Amino acid sequence: SHPYHYSASGDEESVAAITPDDLRRFHAERFGPRDMILVIVGAVAAAEAVELASAAFGDWRQDGQPAVRQVDRPAESGDTGRHAVVVPGKTQSDISMGCFGPARLADDYLSAQLANSILGEFGMMGRIGKSVREEKGLAYYAYSRLGGGHGPEPWTISAGVNPENVDLAIASVQEEIERLTIEPVSDEDLADNQSYFTGRMPLRLESNEGIASDIHGMESFGLGLDYLANYEAAVYRIGKEDLLAAARRYLGAGDMVIAVAGPARDGAAK
Repeated sequence: SHPYHYSASGDEESVAAITPDDLRRFHAERFGPRDMILVIVGAVAAAEAVELASAAFGDWRQDGQPAVRQVDRPAESGDTGRHAVVVPGKTQSDISMGCFGPARLADDYLSAQLANSILGEFGMMGRIGKSVREEKGLAYYAYSRLGGGHGPEPWTISAGVNPENVDLAIASVQEEIERLTIEPVSDEDLADNQSYFTGRMPLRLESNEGIASDIHGMESFGLGLDYLANYEAAVYRIGKEDLLAAARRYLGAGDMVIAVAGPARDGAAK
């Protein structure tokens, strides 16, 4: 029943079962002004923007609209380990490895984001990209991603490989994960990624869309309107021990799940 259990795009069966009445009912129950965030960015005066918004939405009422559901950490399923799904006709195996990550408002969220950047994002997809793809030639692509919503979102590692390289690629990724959880990152890695994080922020703010997106996030998560002004200092306050602690808390928790989808392989682990 956890909301993250369900795919936002559904599947063939669930989409086919939706009726016009279902859509009307959902709209009537869920669409309303409660918790709505409206961001206006561009060549418009603040007073005019408020006037336009008030004219369009000022008398909008939906007394039956339910409150936004709080998203808690899912219960431990105990279903860790490795799973394989055979996809007929495929010539490539795709690997997805994942565990619980932090919620957006977790104290160590930014530390975890920096750790993830070093693991599988910065440059040519971080340490994973360098080791698994460039040095060992085991993957067509390899990277890591860390979300951050109102509840804990997955910390994932993805790779596309030759089916014969699945076991070697997984072992190589696990080596980099373990390395991140047992030894502090180098001064150079920390400095490079701090510079990357602070340098990309102004790029996001070059467009109205980027500004609106950041303001929406600040309001949605209650980060405060001074968040951007304090962001650089927050990034540079993070030290190597902070990254190590975040990596150990999430990547070293022992709840990693591994899924492999692709052609059948003789002797593949289930």
